[in-house]
Amino acid sequence: IVAGKLDDSLFLFKNRDRSYTPDTVIVREKFKGSEIVYYTDQIGWIEGMNEHGVGFVMSQLTEIHRPGYKPTWFVSDDPKSTKKFLKFADGIKNILSARNAEEALKFLKQSEKSGNFLIGDKDSLYEVEVFKGETKQRKLEFAENSFYVKTNHGILFPEAGHQSAGDSIKRSSSSIRKHQAEIQLLGIQDMTEIPSRMKCQA
Repeated sequence: IVAGKLDDSLFLFKNRDRSYTPDTVIVREKFKGSEIVYYTDQIGWIEGMNEHGVGFVMSQLTEIHRPGYKPTWFVSDDPKSTKKFLKFADGIKNILSARNAEEALKFLKQSEKSGNFLIGDKDSLYEVEVFKGETKQRKLEFAENSFYVKTNHGILFPEAGHQSAGDSIKRSSSSIRKHQAEIQLLGIQDMTEIPSRMKCQA
């Protein structure tokens, strides 16, 4: 997931890689007075933005197999049960009903989501990590034509996500993908270049 600034505009971008073939659907609807648009698929993954310019992207941070930790919500490749999916979907839609990034952060903290998030609006972008029920965040400050990349390991929570101990391949993979994305984004002059550059990510 990438946050950045180009031509005095803030942007969020997501390169999504899963081990299954997604059946993606783009949904546009009214929710709590805000028009929202998001994509979802057969496992219930949701990300999007709203009419106020508030949006977010997410990368998986928590690992269900890690000893002693059972996240409240975990992304797997198995279809969600209807009840669990609806609870997750409503939580995401609530975040997307926010009028600004700060309100979206408040709604995220009230939800049961765990992971790496980039949340923003037309004026500000935030890096957020939710791990073991605790939330850490920081406002990202950008020079023109710069960006920030997150993958599947924690920065604000260094012990979160893919770790070296006992799982060195996954931690290395996460770090390498982050570095590859940073290289691909170098020298971008126009936002329309981002999708083709990020296709190089596996």
